[in-house]
Amino acid sequence: MRKVKKLHSANFVDVLIVVFFILMVSISFVPLFNILSLSISDEYAAITNPARLFPDFKHVSFVAYKAVLKSTAIYTSLLASLLVVVVTTLIHMSLTLMVGFAVSKNDLPGRKVMVLFVLFTVLFSGGLIPTYLTLSSYGMINTFWVMVLPNAVNGYNVILIRNHICNMPKGLTEAAEIDGANPFTVFLHIVLPLCIPVVATLSLFCAIGKWNDWTSWFMFASRVQWLKPFQNVLQDIVVNPDTSNAAGMDLSEYGAAFSNALIVIALVPIIALYILTQKYLVKGLFIGSVKE
Repeated sequence: MRKVKKLHSANFVDVLIVVFFILMVSISFVPLFNILSLSISDEYAAITNPARLFPDFKHVSFVAYKAVLKSTAIYTSLLASLLVVVVTTLIHMSLTLMVGFAVSKNDLPGRKVMVLFVLFTVLFSGGLIPTYLTLSSYGMINTFWVMVLPNAVNGYNVILIRNHICNMPKGLTEAAEIDGANPFTVFLHIVLPLCIPVVATLSLFCAIGKWNDWTSWFMFASRVQWLKPFQNVLQDIVVNPDTSNAAGMDLSEYGAAFSNALIVIALVPIIALYILTQKYLVKGLFIGSVKE
């Protein structure tokens, strides 16, 4: 009887957890449906019911998306954002993997000091003003590299990579070293293929973080207009929807549809990345988080 009661109690708790998360997911989808509906609604539908969850099919209009496709400023900002995201992710993952592989070697001189140094960067930050002064001293302000090199190595990600490599069977790397493989060959042909799940997960987080980043350009590269990311253009349009300074056109004729259409476009790469990496996402979140 006690086992039956415990089983029913466990099932009841599981049902509550599932219902709770379904409710949370449903609530999170409410603003997304609202934004999507407004982006394909004409001005009359947006004014009469701005809180709509589903579009009024009698007043559906794709004029906002057509205006986006005609805007040169939008294309330029999208290309700038994509370039920054791709270069940043490649640099970040390359350096993070190499540092994580290096500090995972037990015979590396000063390994413990290096690990403590990495942990120190996770716990403490230099702050905005010292960061600006440092970047300025290197001549990086208002250049392309100021958008991609800061935070190129993330200490937390280094620890995850290190723990994952430490949990790999030692026989794999030792056999390669006995056959004469150098550390670079071991890293490239043995360690890297086994790190694909965690690499895919960390690359996803890095790319999304950089795609949503609008402060870097605002603080460090505001004089370089061709580097202006899509998120900064989106902010200009959302904050000043009745002006033409953001997209090179008079946005007042499109109402709220234009800004909502841009928000939908900003979500498309994120959703696509999640779909492409979902096979590795759950596995990658746990790999390296616990060291045996």
